[in-house]
Amino acid sequence: MGRREDLINKVIPLLESGTTLPVVSLEDFFEGNEDRYSIATNLEESRHPGIPAIYAVLRSIRARTDVQEVLIEVQDSPYPDDAEEADDWPISNALFVLTSAPLEVVEEWVGPLRPDLVHEGWNVEDGIKTPALKDGMRPVRVWWD
Repeated sequence: MGRREDLINKVIPLLESGTTLPVVSLEDFFEGNEDRYSIATNLEESRHPGIPAIYAVLRSIRARTDVQEVLIEVQDSPYPDDAEEADDWPISNALFVLTSAPLEVVEEWVGPLRPDLVHEGWNVEDGIKTPALKDGMRPVRVWWD
């Protein structure tokens, strides 16, 4: 199986369960991904940084000592056997930076990605399982409309 199929097989159960925040690692989402419409889909093509640039920015953020992790939230996914969507990657319009850094600093880090909103919190319904946070860390959500 390829990376796309591995990712799809990972996220479909999360999306269907409705009990766990459907987040995946940077590697899961970006390795092998060439689908410009998989993230930040609302940005005009001339403003979209491109998949390699987004991945590079997020890896540099994750490498910081005040960052626990950067996770991609998946909102939708093609099914692996759907021939009409054979080239489509799962879709994300949000990600989470798990960090101790101030919100304003995170906004600067993600500025090149041109998000519509950067705010604190998971933004999930009560009862949805979210990743564990280390002491002093909190989620900062980066979102594209």
